[in-house]
Amino acid sequence: MSFEIFVRCFHNGEPAGMPRERVRDAFGSSLTEPGPNAWYLRYDEANSCDVDLMAHGSDPAMVSGFTVLRPCGDSRLWDALALILASGNVILYFPGCRGPVVARNSTV
Repeated sequence: MSFEIFVRCFHNGEPAGMPRERVRDAFGSSLTEPGPNAWYLRYDEANSCDVDLMAHGSDPAMVSGFTVLRPCGDSRLWDALALILASGNVILYFPGCRGPVVARNSTV
């Protein structure tokens, strides 16, 4: 069974974008980019996952969000997600969650 985490950016309740570079920097050296919107995180032999980016409009420097497929338990993944959430109007949600997770009250 697969589990996914969805991360999306909003502005005034509407889908928005965040710099692709900000997301890349948050994941750091564990990130490889097999494709422009298909990334791979590998922390060690037991901890890896795929990241599928959602391109934002016609600006390749921006993403409207991403999906983490089969998120691993490594704390560096979760630290990176917390950093991304704290960077702007960004939410995290997953199947079965009661409401989106945010890092900043202003996002709500």
